[in-house]
Amino acid sequence: MIDSIKGRIREISDNALILDVGILSLIIEVDLETSSNLNVGDEVELKVHLTLGDEIRIYGFLNDENRELFRKLMKVSKVGPKKALRILSSTGASTLVEMINNEDVESLARLPGVGRKTAERIITELKGELIGASAENPKILEEAIQALEALGYTRFEAGKAVRTVFKNGMDTPEVIKEALKVISRL
Repeated sequence: MIDSIKGRIREISDNALILDVGILSLIIEVDLETSSNLNVGDEVELKVHLTLGDEIRIYGFLNDENRELFRKLMKVSKVGPKKALRILSSTGASTLVEMINNEDVESLARLPGVGRKTAERIITELKGELIGASAENPKILEEAIQALEALGYTRFEAGKAVRTVFKNGMDTPEVIKEALKVISRL
């Protein structure tokens, strides 16, 4: 098994990047938090998860915590790697952990690709297995995402913008203001 991969980023998009590793160029699928915190040309070490099927897929994360959350999501019935990555990308790890631990079916069910039944399965199978979150304040993130949704943006667009601009110490109005600047540039 491979734990991590080091290399230089050649290309980057919302859900994948091309990493030059020696003479190889690898396509690594990433969550939004990972892609929004990296730049073309960066030397990076990603924690990875490999899946083998018709083809080998590499999923990369900035830290062990996000990779472990991804792996736990994949173990939920009817949640494969693509859906697990989409769920992580749409809300961020700390917010997702809080939703699960608080049994917030409604918020989980609003995530892209997650209906009510899947949300209930995720909570049933993962509640109590997940511990606290990173330095982010999940309440502020969720409030900002909901405010942007109320303005007509999709949860994915809102989540992406909020996670792109959020820094510790920001309050909800600051996050919303900065996220709106990001959205307006898209």
